[in-house]
Order: sequence, then C-alpha cells, then structure tokens
Amino acid sequence: MKKITKLIHSKLDKKYFSNPITRASTIFCKKIKKNIKYGLEGTEINRSLENKINILEKSKYTSLYPSGLSAISNIYLSILKKNDIILLPDNVYKPNLRCTKWLSKIIGYKYYLYNKRENFRKFYNKKIKMIWIEAPGSITFEIPKIKKILYFSKKKNIISVFDNTYSSSIYNPLKDGFDISILALTKFYSGNNDLLMGSISINNKKINKKIVKSRKNQGIGVSFEDCFLINRSIFTIKDRILIHDKNSRKILKWIIKRHKEIIKKYYCPFKNNFFKKKIKYSSGLFTICFRNININKFINSLKLFKIGFSWGGVVSLIMKYKIKNELYVRFYTGLENYKDLIKDINTALYKSYY
Repeated sequence: MKKITKLIHSKLDKKYFSNPITRASTIFCKKIKKNIKYGLEGTEINRSLENKINILEKSKYTSLYPSGLSAISNIYLSILKKNDIILLPDNVYKPNLRCTKWLSKIIGYKYYLYNKRENFRKFYNKKIKMIWIEAPGSITFEIPKIKKILYFSKKKNIISVFDNTYSSSIYNPLKDGFDISILALTKFYSGNNDLLMGSISINNKKINKKIVKSRKNQGIGVSFEDCFLINRSIFTIKDRILIHDKNSRKILKWIIKRHKEIIKKYYCPFKNNFFKKKIKYSSGLFTICFRNININKFINSLKLFKIGFSWGGVVSLIMKYKIKNELYVRFYTGLENYKDLIKDINTALYKSYY
C-alpha cells in the first residue's frame, strides 16, 4: 500500500475523518497504575500526528517539539556527554551550529566540521559519538557522500542523524540506514507560514528511550491546536511540493535564459545523483549570485516575494546571504502562478542594474 493511502486510512478515531482537538492537563485513569499520563505528553491529537509522521518517515517512534531547533537541541541533550565528539557538515543550518557551540560549552563535548568531499580518514582514530547530515543544505544545497557517511557510521558504531526537512519525508533516511530523522514541521508539513513545530523519528528503541526521557525531563510539549492544523495539511505535502518544484524550475530556467548577470547558481536538480534518485523534487529553493545588480534594491523592489526566514509555505520568500564576501540571493517559490512571479523578478531586476 502506498504512503498516501496508508495516511488517509490511518485514523485512530474511526468515527471521524478528522481527529478532534482534545485539550487536557489532567488525563483521567480508570484504575491506579504506575505510569499515569499528564497532558504535557499530549492527547489523541498528538498521537494521531505522530502516527502519520511514522507512516511518512517509515519509522516506529516519533516525538514532537515546539520547533525544529528544539528537536535538534534535545538530540544533543539526550545523547551527548562530556568528551564525546560530533561531526557536523560545514553547511549546517546556522541555528543548529549556534546551538552546538552553546551546548558544547555546557556539556563538554567537542565538534568538528566536515565538507561534502570528506573521506573521513582523519576521523577514524577519534571516538566519534554522532554524525549529522543535512542534505541538501538550505542555502547552497550541498549534498555530501551519503553512502560513505553511512559506511563510516556503521563501521565505527556512530549515531547518524539526518535532517530531512528539505524533502519532508519524500526521502526516507531511516530506510537507508540512518538512526535518526529530524523534521522542521514548520515548513512543508504546516504549509501555511503560521505555526512552529519539529519532530524526531527513530526505529531504534534504545535511542528513542533516551530521546523521550530527555524530552519529558525538560517539560517539552506542543500545542494541541498546532497538531490539529498539521493533521489537516499533512495529506497534501507531496502535491504542494510538486507545485513548488514546477515553479522553481520554470522561474530559474527563465532567469538563466533572459538575464546574463548570474555569476553562480545553486539548484539541487542540476547537480547530484543522490538527489535525482532519492529526493527527485526541488523544494522550491534556489540561490543566485548576481553581478552588476544592486541586491538591496532588487530585493526591496519585489512585490510578490516577501522578505523573511523559513520556507515551505504558500507565499514566495526571498533572503540575502553573505558567503565568503559574496552576496547571494535565495529564492523560495510559493504556490503563486509562476508567470506572475517571473514578472515580479523581471521588473525588480530592471530597476536594480548598476
């Protein structure tokens, strides 16, 4: 049975298609028992969402967090100890790196950055506890040597964590052998630019116990209403990603053909066999380094592309980044008609020439 069919027929409450919002702090028990639940751990609406994510991620266990970054920090807090070593990609999500640096000072672990061409030989004699993979990266979309990382992590008994936000469960890292898959549900799972949530999905029972224990001890919980909203939008993730993919391909193709001011362009479908085999669809993101363009004027002249962080929602977004003294513009194409977005870019570019 395909994932979408399982998803639609995965109801915990068989009376209704949509699970009702059940708000609770106190959860009653019919008889006294050892593990009485508290509302912080969630109600049926939380279990419904966790169950759906398990179907899409092909996982046994999923836990929910108030943001993607909250999920990231809980992985570190639940697994890493003093003198442990973690490997991070050099293109890692910047809040993740900031969190890593901060927690390393508190816990006492060490971290090293690796690049996409890393062969890991220099790490073979080190006692690595965890390796983090973010593929593709979220600005210039690097993809490391996935097979080599999996081989290295299995041989050295290293816990491997895959940030699966870009593909949002179209790719299944746990099926390929990764230990942990993390999602920023804020993006495609929500799809509406209006809530924050993250998740951790696992198949290993021992690792999951550590994750859940740490979550409980920190008093982490999520909004019942936000769980309800994602439960509604989850069925159309792939359909929406297909539109984002189409829009980004059409728009970037037009920019390349009509405007010669491009120094560099970054777009996943152009560059990687792993992407073509496993992920297949662009998330609507591409990044360009322009020449002879006043970047600030260009961005400020756009009407349909809104300036702001994140992606995965209905609205097209744009952000400026500085990498090695060069200015880059990252586009996220929303669900608007791509012809309207092209007109918006074209008008803004002509206003911005030096």
